[in-house]
Amino acid sequence: PNGVALVSECWPNTSRPLVSGIMGAGMNAGVLTLSQVARHHPITPDSWRWLFGWSAIPAALGVITLLFLPESPKWLESRTQAQKQLASPLREILAPPLLFPTLIGIVLGAIPLFGGWGCTNWLVPWADHVGATTDPSLKAWTQVYRSVGASLSSLAGGWLSARIGVRTSYVLYSLSSLCIGQYIYRTLDPLHPQFGFWVFMLGTTSGFFFGWLPLCLPEFFPTHVRSTGAGVTFNTGRILTGLGVLGAGYLSSLAFFGGDYAKIGSITSLVFGLGMVFVWFAPRIGLDAANPTKRVPQAADKA
Repeated sequence: PNGVALVSECWPNTSRPLVSGIMGAGMNAGVLTLSQVARHHPITPDSWRWLFGWSAIPAALGVITLLFLPESPKWLESRTQAQKQLASPLREILAPPLLFPTLIGIVLGAIPLFGGWGCTNWLVPWADHVGATTDPSLKAWTQVYRSVGASLSSLAGGWLSARIGVRTSYVLYSLSSLCIGQYIYRTLDPLHPQFGFWVFMLGTTSGFFFGWLPLCLPEFFPTHVRSTGAGVTFNTGRILTGLGVLGAGYLSSLAFFGGDYAKIGSITSLVFGLGMVFVWFAPRIGLDAANPTKRVPQAADKA
């Protein structure tokens, strides 16, 4: 949330969509890197602790950031004004007039996260289950196809969203992810010759969201609570997604699913349909789709 708030406040409007896409692509690039590590050094119940050691390396970035990255001038200016209001940022975004944008942001942040992790990621254990006896590398390659598509589309997601409009782009990403997800889980299997291509396509369509989120969610909030608002809306979605994935894992053992990954995936992918509805309740935000250099009035600015 601090990173996306800095991009929102410090970069000019013309380049902000591209920088937001780069930030969104970073997560999927990490997933892609992990898939390559797992191909050459399998992660097993007996050998997994080393991975957490690797995951601690980026902590060094925090020290570099503290020493060399300046604070946002807009934030420093608004901080003095916000202190006069004697309200904590968290309390402010959970009270009118920012409560409604916060709730909508939570929903719009949760849908692609749950769709990506609660739907798309079922492709990996499905491929592992099917390829256990025929092709053990199928699991890693499925992760590769998904992650390459998601990394490329995340990079372009901010730019494309600014060009075609915030609501329109979110609807298109939701619709395409829903249709492709249903097609894969209902008609294909991991041994099908077209499976890899459609996994790549699903990773691509669902990856566009991760250029949209860092570009748009911070714009729901005024400067002095922007990082708090972005953190709550995005990471509440992560918490809900984690609960949903755990719940889906539990349900997969029940008679209704019977361990059928295709059935689990086809049902969980329906969450993308919610995105086509809730995005129309989102507030107007900072970039005019027809003219990315023009800043338009926002509800957050008035707040």
